[in-house]
Amino acid sequence: MIVRGCCQYKEELFEFGVPVLENVNLFRYYERLDDFALNQEYPITLAQLSDAMFTSPRHARSILKQMSHNHWIVWVPRSGRNQRSTFIKKLTELEVKRHIASNWVKENKYDRALEFLDNDQTAFGQLLQQHSGAQVSEGRVNVQLTYNRAFARLVPHVPQRNSERFLIRQVHACLVGTDLKGEPQADIAHHWESSEDHKTWTFYLRPSVYFHNGRAVDANIVASLLLRLREQRYYRHELDHVLDINVKPPYSLTVTLSRPDQGFAALLSDVKYSIQLPEQLVSTDNHIVGCGVFSLTEHTQTLLSLKANEQYYGLRSLTDGVSIWSVDDGTTPLLNDPKSCNHNVSAAADPYPQKIIKHPEIDLEQHQEASTTSRARIEHGCLFMVFNQKNKSLSYEQRRWLSHCLSGKKIGSSRISGN
Repeated sequence: MIVRGCCQYKEELFEFGVPVLENVNLFRYYERLDDFALNQEYPITLAQLSDAMFTSPRHARSILKQMSHNHWIVWVPRSGRNQRSTFIKKLTELEVKRHIASNWVKENKYDRALEFLDNDQTAFGQLLQQHSGAQVSEGRVNVQLTYNRAFARLVPHVPQRNSERFLIRQVHACLVGTDLKGEPQADIAHHWESSEDHKTWTFYLRPSVYFHNGRAVDANIVASLLLRLREQRYYRHELDHVLDINVKPPYSLTVTLSRPDQGFAALLSDVKYSIQLPEQLVSTDNHIVGCGVFSLTEHTQTLLSLKANEQYYGLRSLTDGVSIWSVDDGTTPLLNDPKSCNHNVSAAADPYPQKIIKHPEIDLEQHQEASTTSRARIEHGCLFMVFNQKNKSLSYEQRRWLSHCLSGKKIGSSRISGN
C-alpha cells in the first residue's frame, strides 16, 4: 500500500516524464529570460539557459520542457556535450500572465487570477468576458456573465431599471403571476375570488412556501407587507382604495376596497408587489431575502451571485448558479452620438447614470431630499414606447404622430421643467 501510494504521488509530480511546476513558479523562471528578444531564434547551450534562469542544467531542462509544452517557447535540444540547441521566446510576460490567469478563471479561482494580474480590473474583465457562458461541472450547470456596471439593491419597493427588474423576478415571487398574454395566473396564491362589485378580494396562498432564510410565507406576512406598502408614496396612488385586510390563518386573506377594482389581482402581479419580509422595507443591507427561484448569495460592487432555491415551490431551476461580474470593458460610451444605441453604462460608485428626471411621485421619503435624484433616471438603450404591430386600429400616420408627441425625450424635458 505504501509503495502504491508513493507511485501515485510521483505520477502527480511528473507529466510525460517531466517534473510539473505550478504555473506561477514556472512564470518566475520565465521572467528571468527577459534578455531574449521575442520571436527571435537563438542557438544556445543548455548551460547558458540554466545560467540565465539561475538554476542547474538538469532543472533547467525540466523547466524548458514544461514551458515548451505550455507553448510559451520553442526549444529544440541537441544531443551531445556543448551542442547548441534552438531557443525561441514566443510570448511576452504579459501574455503568459494572462494565460495563467485564464486557466484560473476556468477553474473559478477568481481571487487568485485577479491577484496574479496585479488587480488589473480591465485585464481581469477581458478574461471574464472570454469565458462567459454556461459551464457544466460534475453535472451542475453554472452560468458566468459580465456586465458593465454594478447593480443596485434588488428590492422591489423602489423604482428599478430593466436589468434590476429582471433579477428581482429571479429572487422574488409575486402573489399573482401573468401568462404570455398578460392574463393573471396563479403564483404564490393558487386561487383568488372577488365579490360581484369587485370591492372584496380573497386570496388563497400555497402551503409550504418559504423565504430563502427558511421563514414560512403566510397570510400574516402578506397582509403586513401590503399595509406597509400602502403608506409609502410610491404605492399610494395604487393602494389608496385598500380599506382593510382580514387574515384567516394561515393561508387566506381578504382585501376590502373602497371602490370597485376589476384589475386588482393583475395589479399585484407587478414586480413592485413581489412578496418580501416587511422589515426589509427599512433595511439597507444588500443581502436580500426573497422566495423566488434563485436566492441571492453575494452582492457587491464587483460580483452578484445567485444560487438555485432548493425549497422553491415550483419547478426547480436547471441552472445551479449564476455569477455576474461588474467589469470595466475599457470603452467610452458615445453619449453625443444621436445615431448610436448606447448600452454601455459607466460603472461608478453610484450604479445609476447621470441623466435625471425629477418626479414628486417617486420621492420615496419626504425627509430624504436626494431620494428623487437617486431613484428616477434614464437607462440608455431602452425603448420608452413600442406599438403593438398586431393591432391594426391605428394608421401609420397616427402612429408617427403619437411617437412624436409621446417621445421619452419630450416627456422627460416637460417633467424637468415642471410643466
